[in-house]
Amino acid sequence: MTHADDKKLTLLLRGGLSESEKAKVMEHIAECDECADRMACLTLDMAAVDPPAGMSEEILAAAARENTREKRRQDNLLLYSVRVVAGICAALVMIFSGAFKHISKINDIDMSKLNDKSRSISQSIDESFSEFKQKISDLGGNNNEQKE
Repeated sequence: MTHADDKKLTLLLRGGLSESEKAKVMEHIAECDECADRMACLTLDMAAVDPPAGMSEEILAAAARENTREKRRQDNLLLYSVRVVAGICAALVMIFSGAFKHISKINDIDMSKLNDKSRSISQSIDESFSEFKQKISDLGGNNNEQKE
């Protein structure tokens, strides 16, 4: 028999050969050190690669749980956003409905009274500023006299 290829050795390890083929390959491995070494390497590789039973189901279940968590987070964010927008809209409605009521009341106020009042406030500010300016200039004059 010629050397067994990796495909045939893999089939032997996985139980995919018929009894007659299995017997031929086993006889050859018993006599051929090269094929025996390759068989040993494939056995180690398969032991390292083959996952434990049920591991793939656990991985799929964990992925499904993570997808569910992510979906729940997205739903919570959407619900929170809707609540915030609804609150802002309600606040704006209350603000503008109250503002329009006050605007109509402002028109009822006599504007002449507002103008007189604003003039008196403006004059009061001007007088205070003039007094302050005079005090500063008086202080400046006193300092110059003391230096001489």
